[in-house]
Amino acid sequence: MASPSDCTDTVNWRLDPVEDHSDWPYHAHASLAFPIDAEELFFKAEGSRAHGTFEVSQSSDVGTEAIVDIDVAYRRENALAETTVCHLKPSENKHGLGIFTERWHHPEHHRQLRFHVHVRLPATRNGDPRTINAFYTDLPQFTHHLAELADTVVFKNIRLATTNAALRADSLKAEVGKLRSTNGKIEGTFNTSESLELRTSNAPIHVTANLFNADKDAGAVLTADTSNGAIQAHVGLFAHSVDGAFRVDTRTSNAPSRVTITSAPANSLLNASAVSSNAPVSFEAHPAFEGTFELHSTWFSPPTVEQPHRAEDPLGQGRHRAVQVNTINRGAIRGQVGWEPKHEKAKSGHVGLETSNARATLFL
Repeated sequence: MASPSDCTDTVNWRLDPVEDHSDWPYHAHASLAFPIDAEELFFKAEGSRAHGTFEVSQSSDVGTEAIVDIDVAYRRENALAETTVCHLKPSENKHGLGIFTERWHHPEHHRQLRFHVHVRLPATRNGDPRTINAFYTDLPQFTHHLAELADTVVFKNIRLATTNAALRADSLKAEVGKLRSTNGKIEGTFNTSESLELRTSNAPIHVTANLFNADKDAGAVLTADTSNGAIQAHVGLFAHSVDGAFRVDTRTSNAPSRVTITSAPANSLLNASAVSSNAPVSFEAHPAFEGTFELHSTWFSPPTVEQPHRAEDPLGQGRHRAVQVNTINRGAIRGQVGWEPKHEKAKSGHVGLETSNARATLFL
């Protein structure tokens, strides 16, 4: 991303009256406008004195520019003067907001600045969803909140990055999405046609993810990775044809993982893995899943394959679901599942579950 040398203009602040009895007595406001069809829109913070919230919402106003409202609160009168907030333009069709503060060498809390950055996306004239080419953030210590955007905006590429803060999307639609934090929860509803990557640490991941496979050869992929935080994912698999290819991989440690496949096309291909340690792992497959599976846990808490409900033939042909389970040892089992008679377009996928000191359970 850009650096302070890419600043074209610093923002023009509007100062509010001082609130003498507030913990944050000083307030200022500014706005920028970026062309919505830019090659890249990005938001960047450097230094240790800035933190806050970053919000993206859909405006009802028709236009060709994204409006960026910046509010800042601070404790010391000259703290804002020590900060550079500017319009970044590293190349002709890339536009960004830069927030640059000093590195934190001592815990001088009175020099902190608390920002709220609100990006309002313009509506289209005919009401069709708008396509945004690339949308990136690198905002340490900024909580991110994306409002209900899936019906109005498609991001070709979106990458959100923070530290020590949560990332939440009420609904988001992207071809490629990457969300990354540390010590912050990732949650929301996501729709992707290529790949969705969610990574954090010391915090949970709770998501609903819908994978739309437009390119069967490449497939659609979900990756969720954390540590010391639970993973809970409800995953829908969709394809333009009756089949499709998908991959779902989750990994955590010292916390449970539960993945539920809520829908899947008949004759689709699913390869999936769910890994943890010192906590249970469960995976609920959709009746459309066909292929092999392998489960590993510990001898005193052996893995299990369960069939709590009678599965209906996804093709509606009244076929029989054949399940074969083989015990490798007390801590490992493998097997396969499929519909009989086998359809000529049936695919063989794979589900792998692994944990330690707890149970791994596959629901078929």
